[in-house]
Amino acid sequence: MAIIEKFVESDYPDIFEMTNEEYHSSIGISKSSLDKFAKSPAHYLYSKNNPTQPTPAMQMGKLIHTAILEPSELLNRYAVAVNCDRRTKEGKEIWASFLESSKGKQVITQDEYELVTNMRETLFANPKIKHLLDGAEVEQSYFWVDKKTGLLCKCRPDAVNMGYLIDIKSTTDASPEAFAVSAYNFRYHNQSAWYLDGYAEVTGEQLKGFIFIAVEKTAPFQSAIYIADDLFVEAGRQENNMLLSKFAECVQTDSWHGYGGKDDMPITLNLPYWAYKQYEL
Repeated sequence: MAIIEKFVESDYPDIFEMTNEEYHSSIGISKSSLDKFAKSPAHYLYSKNNPTQPTPAMQMGKLIHTAILEPSELLNRYAVAVNCDRRTKEGKEIWASFLESSKGKQVITQDEYELVTNMRETLFANPKIKHLLDGAEVEQSYFWVDKKTGLLCKCRPDAVNMGYLIDIKSTTDASPEAFAVSAYNFRYHNQSAWYLDGYAEVTGEQLKGFIFIAVEKTAPFQSAIYIADDLFVEAGRQENNMLLSKFAECVQTDSWHGYGGKDDMPITLNLPYWAYKQYEL
C-alpha cells in the first residue's frame, strides 16, 4: 500500500505557489498528518484512505483566514447570499439568478460575511497586529525532505513577516489562560516547531520565532498576540522528531497499529494524574 507516494528528491526543498486545496491534496506529511499519527498510526492510515469533506468549522476557518489575510480575494472566492423569500415565485427567481451569477464561488450568509469583516476590522484597528500583517508574505507552501528519515514533509504558514512566522487562530476565548489550554489541546507547540524547522530547511533562514494572533469569534472580537517561547517550541520539536521516526518505521514495515503498539500489548490503566490528589495514596 503506497501511503507515501513516490517523489523526486531533487525537487525539494522548494516553495510552491498553489491554492489551499492543491496544498491539502498534495503529497507530503503535514502537521495535521502528524496530529492524526500521534493518536495512532491506524488513525492516520484511515484518514489517508478515507478523506472527508471539510467540516463547517474548517470552512469557517478558511473564510476567516481569507478575510484577514487575503481580503482582496474574499468576494472572488465567496458569494454573499441575497435576502429573498425562496418560498415565493419571485424569491425563487431571485435566488436562481444569484446562484447563476455565483458559479465557482462558495455561498456564505450575510451574517457570516459581517462576522469575518468585523473580525478583520477589529484586528487591523490594533496597530501592532496591523504592523505584523501589513506586507506579509501569505499562504505559500513549503516542501522539504527530512534528513533523518527521508520522508517528504510540508507546511503552509499563514504569514511570514519581520522575521516571524505568523498564524491566525480564531477562538472562543483569546485570554492567556484559555489560549494556553487551546495551544496544548490543538498541539500548537508542535505546529510552531514544524513550521520553523521546515522554513529553515527550505530557505536556509533561521527566523526569530513564531507568533500566534488569537482573535475571538464573537463581539467585541478581542485579540491577543502570543510569541512562542523556546521551551514551547522545543517541546514540539522533540515530539515531532519522535513521531517522524515512528512514521518512517511504519512506512518501512507497512504496519499501522493502534493504541497497543505494533505488538498490540495490553495497556496498564491509570487514573489521570490529577485525580490521585483526592486519595491518600
